[in-house]
Amino acid sequence: MKYYKDSNDQIYAFDADVPQDEFTPTGLVSITEKEAMELAKKKQDELSKGFVPDSISRFQMLALLKTARYADSTMFQYVDDYVKNLDEETPENIILKTAWDTASDFRRDSMPVKTAQRLLGLTDEQRDDLFKKASEIQV
Repeated sequence: MKYYKDSNDQIYAFDADVPQDEFTPTGLVSITEKEAMELAKKKQDELSKGFVPDSISRFQMLALLKTARYADSTMFQYVDDYVKNLDEETPENIILKTAWDTASDFRRDSMPVKTAQRLLGLTDEQRDDLFKKASEIQV
């Protein structure tokens, strides 16, 4: 393989026996395989730092909320008390209580997550940071 990069560190790889033709971008700089792999790893690390998972498992959500402080208690206790005290007069409350008690995973844009976000006064960035932290919790 022959490896090249462009001015934005985009990596290109070509079979060694294939000649470059009019379809090959111009202005490429030849690099070694090692340099190509290092650039690829760097790009992957940059992407993963900004990556926010769309969902986290129930275990991850509960572990995070039970270890995160909020006022005089934990985030979990605050949200759990709110959900448990909801009446079951509206379909929204019934769905929220059922999801909170039984959901196997939680999506960032779901009703339980949005409700918890509103209760805790979290910005979208803070919610995303919590999802990143929760996704790192492994059993």
